[in-house]
Amino acid sequence: MGSGCLNKTEEIPFGTHVLRIQKQSDTFVGIVVGNSKERFADVNRNDLINKLRSAALQSDEKFVGYDGAVKRFLQLFPQGFDDPNYLGDQIFGERQYKLKMAQQVSETFPVNGWRDLKTPTEAALKLFRGTNLIDRFTKTNLQNVLRGPKGLKFLELCHEFSNGSVEIACRELLNEFKSDGVAKWPALTYLAFFWKPETHMFLKPAFTKEYARRVGHPFAQDYASEPNRETYSSLLDMTKETAEKIANVPASRILDNIDIHSFMWVVIDYTDDDVGPVED
Repeated sequence: MGSGCLNKTEEIPFGTHVLRIQKQSDTFVGIVVGNSKERFADVNRNDLINKLRSAALQSDEKFVGYDGAVKRFLQLFPQGFDDPNYLGDQIFGERQYKLKMAQQVSETFPVNGWRDLKTPTEAALKLFRGTNLIDRFTKTNLQNVLRGPKGLKFLELCHEFSNGSVEIACRELLNEFKSDGVAKWPALTYLAFFWKPETHMFLKPAFTKEYARRVGHPFAQDYASEPNRETYSSLLDMTKETAEKIANVPASRILDNIDIHSFMWVVIDYTDDDVGPVED
């Protein structure tokens, strides 16, 4: 990276990339290793790191950026979030079946009243089975847990998570349910997403990481399979950023995270022949 008054070279792992930084006088300079032709500089080290992270993300072969993601969404749904094919029904489309589940959760398993139900674990199991958002293997594990002695404890952790005690809920979930096959992001975030779609986001790892690659968000690098506060914070950051970037997509209402989740799914999984199949 040249000569002169250089301090020790610093190398920072970032996913499959390495960010190399040196200080020259009062300025930090850096490259993404493997792409030495594109150099960056900044007087602030953290700002330089952010520039390098962004450059590394944009070098991904699947990167399209938010502009590309919006273009793809509007190719499929020209009327945006008001498009009838986007709204759909219980078989096709993206919003209505999730909205129906959110309403069902609110009515039959309220966030502040589920403990008063006669059989809360059975009521919760019915909701977990109510969409194809969770794979069948995890559903089987959820059935075993909810019909076992730790069923209520699992629901308590889902409730704590939805109320903002993310770190505690993640830690206790791993401590008590790792061997049960439900210490997974889909199982943990499902109820929170439908209880509070304006606040929480459902995390289905494979497609969410793929979306992060497409738009250039560091979530794909921040992701860890075991539930933890940092991964979830990164997911919420990507959710917020997505909402800001798609603010001009046609919509007759304020978007919630059901829409953001659906936008993510559409961008990475639909083909030109699709009219909106429910996720599997």
